[in-house]
Amino acid sequence: MSTSRQENPVEVMREHGPELRREGRERLPAEGDGFDESMETRVTDVLTGNPGYDVAVVGEEGTEEIEGESPDYVALVDPVDGSSAAYNDGRGFCTTGLAVLDDIEITENGVSGRPIGSYVIQLGGRGTELSSWRGEPQIDGEVKFTDVGPEDDVPGTVEGTRIGPAQIESLEDLGPERGFAAVYAAKEGRSEVDECFLGPLSEENPDLRKDVWGGSMNDARVGYGANIVAGEPIPTRATEIAGDTFAQAMGAVSRDIYGEENEVVYVAMRDGEPAKTFNSVVTPNEEVWRT
Repeated sequence: MSTSRQENPVEVMREHGPELRREGRERLPAEGDGFDESMETRVTDVLTGNPGYDVAVVGEEGTEEIEGESPDYVALVDPVDGSSAAYNDGRGFCTTGLAVLDDIEITENGVSGRPIGSYVIQLGGRGTELSSWRGEPQIDGEVKFTDVGPEDDVPGTVEGTRIGPAQIESLEDLGPERGFAAVYAAKEGRSEVDECFLGPLSEENPDLRKDVWGGSMNDARVGYGANIVAGEPIPTRATEIAGDTFAQAMGAVSRDIYGEENEVVYVAMRDGEPAKTFNSVVTPNEEVWRT
């Protein structure tokens, strides 16, 4: 697929994302019919072959495609995040997303780099588009500053912001209408996350709404105040960090479960797909993270 000259993969996705969304939306809900794989192929075709840069694409479904001897970027692609949610009537949380790395190193065992860009678009819902490049976020094409007030509405079609990320000081101060904790774990880890992670949060504030489910959209929602806590405390694939990267561009804080910044992301390939080596917890600021 030919593309116009763009300087980076996020610009390319801003150009082609709405088209990809239309194609994906027509197939929702879809589960087990090759939907994820075909969407990954489409996103890869859009990202590669651009005269403005060379890119290495690593996909959730096993894509490994490297342009040139020394690519400018790595694009970590999650073609359909939340397909099970879409199948169960949660189409607004079904997205296509990617994170972009630079300062990259490519070895025979995997790739690593520093996250600098993100793109997330709802396949269902209102088609909200969230993106960032080198710390500059956009929502539906409009630049947003990181200092969002509780009375402000996020531009475009995103639901109104309930509280600004930087202004939250303690979970104790939040009522049930102003905070939602959504963390993801695969089926085998759900009870552990509920007991060891969400349980202690409830002790801080019994009114805090919480659930064990997640994805890029939930991570991104921390960036504009709709979620108070999100992330993947049990290791998941690094191809799922688009929402995390966007939230940080909006001023949120992301750390691994040991409190270290995920400044460099490593993606190991095992058995033809990205290994589950990445974990993070996204919060509005340092104070809430320490809680």
